[in-house]
Amino acid sequence: MGNLVSSKQESPPPLPRVISSSSWELRARPNGLVSVDDFALQEQIEIDTELDEGEALVQVEMLSVDAFLRTMLDEKAYHGAISLGDTLPAVGYGRVIASASPKAKLGACTVAKLSAEQAAMLMPMISLPGVPPTAFLGILGITSGITAWVGVHAVARPPRRGETALVSGATGATGSVAAQLAKVAGEQLDELCPDGIDFYFDTVGGPLLDEVLKRLNRGGRVVICGASSQYNGNLNVGTVRGPSEYLKLAERGASMVGYNVLFYMHKLPFAILHLLWLRWRRKVERGIGGFGPAMVKMFTGGHIGKLLVEVAEGGEAAVSAVGATPTQAKAVKLA
Repeated sequence: MGNLVSSKQESPPPLPRVISSSSWELRARPNGLVSVDDFALQEQIEIDTELDEGEALVQVEMLSVDAFLRTMLDEKAYHGAISLGDTLPAVGYGRVIASASPKAKLGACTVAKLSAEQAAMLMPMISLPGVPPTAFLGILGITSGITAWVGVHAVARPPRRGETALVSGATGATGSVAAQLAKVAGEQLDELCPDGIDFYFDTVGGPLLDEVLKRLNRGGRVVICGASSQYNGNLNVGTVRGPSEYLKLAERGASMVGYNVLFYMHKLPFAILHLLWLRWRRKVERGIGGFGPAMVKMFTGGHIGKLLVEVAEGGEAAVSAVGATPTQAKAVKLA
């Protein structure tokens, strides 16, 4: 469906009454580490382009692969569980190619958040001169770069020059940005941390967190961003491994705090200005068929930085954005 994407200057071509699409669905609940066998790629799905009032049809161009998506695959989930047979959730961007709603202009670049009922709220995408749209899924993305900036600069006292900072999951989308932010703040990361740890940005949790607590310096700060080691079956069934060394916080006058990035949206302008100076790494898989394997790669390694899936040809060069699902085209009813 790449030929359905219009350029910025041209109007979209007329659509046939029925178009075909592909989507990834949840076939089975993962048992521990996610497997590609837990998903099913449904192809040649027919989509009626004659929309009901209030609906819009979105051509998905690029999808983001995020660790939090794993938490939605369990029967009960903090971020909202999906049912067997549902399309896998994802964040992404695309373009409105058909619309029966005044809220979604044909050919417009839009941002949306989809629910399991396929309801959406569309809004214009932020655009910055010289900044590619993929940046808004990575270095400037809420689930990666913005989350990292908030964790390093707004939650606890940032690392200072001469202190030792440690970032877990530092090759992932959030961790890789946080590691740079710590270094920009005057920190020289030292994997062995022979002099102890002053600042810890945690995206992994589990046993690693205990090891860090043992090595905290006086006045050390621990910022809990996530716990990817606990997402594969532990999080939603009450078997999360918490820190057993938490008394080290009292012994050393240290602190540990968690945060939700959505509570810090008033900091967004400062975050964007700072993040634009950083180097951004990403890995782009090609084609809708790559989304399932990319979900596995998220937890097994094989990439550095943000993991993306280009759905429509030219998705990296597009100038549109939409909260989406792993599908090539999606009809959504606007909220």
